[in-house]
Amino acid sequence: MLIIRNEDGSEDIGEDTAPSLNSVQMKNVDDLGQNPTDPPLDLLPLYELVLNDENYRSRLCFTSALDTNFIPGAVGLIRSIRKFYSVEEADIILFIDHSSPEFDRLCREQSVDLHFFQDIEDWVRPLVYADPQFANDSSHFYHPDFQLKPNIDHHMDRTPELGKLRHLHPLNVKGYCTGYCLCVKNYRHVIHIDCDAFLLARVDGIFERFSDPGTVIGFDDGSDQLLNLEALFNVSKPANFADTDYGFNAGVVFYNNNRAVKQLARDFMFFVESCYHYTHAGYFADQGILRALVAKHSILGNIKYFREDAVNWNPTWNRADNLRLDPESLKWINLANNIQQIVWHGAGGAKLWTGKYESESVNAAWRWVGGGIDDDWLHGFEEG
Repeated sequence: MLIIRNEDGSEDIGEDTAPSLNSVQMKNVDDLGQNPTDPPLDLLPLYELVLNDENYRSRLCFTSALDTNFIPGAVGLIRSIRKFYSVEEADIILFIDHSSPEFDRLCREQSVDLHFFQDIEDWVRPLVYADPQFANDSSHFYHPDFQLKPNIDHHMDRTPELGKLRHLHPLNVKGYCTGYCLCVKNYRHVIHIDCDAFLLARVDGIFERFSDPGTVIGFDDGSDQLLNLEALFNVSKPANFADTDYGFNAGVVFYNNNRAVKQLARDFMFFVESCYHYTHAGYFADQGILRALVAKHSILGNIKYFREDAVNWNPTWNRADNLRLDPESLKWINLANNIQQIVWHGAGGAKLWTGKYESESVNAAWRWVGGGIDDDWLHGFEEG
């Protein structure tokens, strides 16, 4: 898919010729703030146009990836976002494996931009794989010249072909939905949030505290030695490297976008398809890759990275199971520290929509934002 920006600020969807796309014609190249000494923009490849584009969208962007089994969670997440943010304030962009007529309808009603896994390869190829930086990177498992690193063993059952996306699981698509929002749509402020999480308050405060473009904010979730960081990503750990430095949870991550963050996003989209990196980069799959890449770009000084306390923002592993709704302020308070709960995240426990989560207060908060059990969300369509 090709996004063509018109003079009036609107956009058209054009046909993409991936993987052979080498340049893109833009109707208004002045939008990209070109330096007069630079090459003509209409001769630049798409990935250079994306990296150079400084016309960032100002609305918040929430994004997530799911399969159809997680639709009840996505419904609660969508409703929680719309409880605190109008359509004019925030956009929601979701990627799903298959179409569901009822869910598609709900997304239209809530002004959710819905995409499908099957379309990802069309825009990832010109954005990532057309760049010689990636096309020539033989560390990728599917590069024809790939070789195992010393002491990092792995199977070699593969059919080499860079740019063919074989592993479109929601965990992998986490990289693509984030990359789409940062690179293709060019939002300044992007929040990736898993579909087993939901808002209990506005999140603007995080971008007010960390206002510099080129910043990534994660939330503590144990430790990760990133034992293969140097071998897989060609960066040296500093002497003061600690196991907890990059032990953040990938389910809720905030991005303050700029060129360096877009490059991080392109790296994520590239390496999440390499099962060698997926297995060996760090603890647990896509999260290990994102941790390693954030570490790499932070160590090199490309981005600023902050690892914040998770209890009120991304409380994995039952760290926000005792909540109380203040009747006057209508704020949900986490009784673990008597501080307002901003985001709730169910990683490590039963999913709320199964009705099996044991905390009564969390279930009450879930209902408060519009979450339900299993297919409860369909009842409104049946009545209508």
